[in-house]
Amino acid sequence: MSLFSALFGSKKKGVPVKDLVVMTSIEKYRTISKIESSKKVIIVAWFERTKQELLEIMEQQAVLHEVLLAKEVRPHHATGNTIIFAEHYPIESEEQAFFETINIEEAIIYSALDEPLFMAFGGEKISSLMQKMGMATDEIIEHKMISSSIQNAQQKISKQVDYVQQAKSQEDWFKKNYFAR
Repeated sequence: MSLFSALFGSKKKGVPVKDLVVMTSIEKYRTISKIESSKKVIIVAWFERTKQELLEIMEQQAVLHEVLLAKEVRPHHATGNTIIFAEHYPIESEEQAFFETINIEEAIIYSALDEPLFMAFGGEKISSLMQKMGMATDEIIEHKMISSSIQNAQQKISKQVDYVQQAKSQEDWFKKNYFAR
């Protein structure tokens, strides 16, 4: 690290996030269900609908990963296991607080361009562009720029949401909290 970076560079706070993005939610679930690890895999969903959809796909593919809602996860789950998130929570500060609570070193989060978080910020245009460029529906995109864009979107959302109403899906969350204002 240079002296300039040490003095003036911005240091990112919180748990580092590794964003893995695919075109559709169905492909995201299929990709998650294929994850192999030498450790036990625990998949975390923020919303009940995501958990149910994931369980259905995994049942079809005879996969035995444990799927929990974020509110069910405790710090002991992260010890010796691979924790994978099946979606982002719309507000980054709440997401980061949770990561710190369960004491993970890195959050691996799978997302899809057709999710409400992306759709609120032009996901359909990005998806269309990616298809025109020849991206396969099951191809994974990972880049710092994507992670930064997601984080910026989450921060924009948090500035506009004063009170969070609970929801069973990301779509319902956006209807109740973001688009209802």
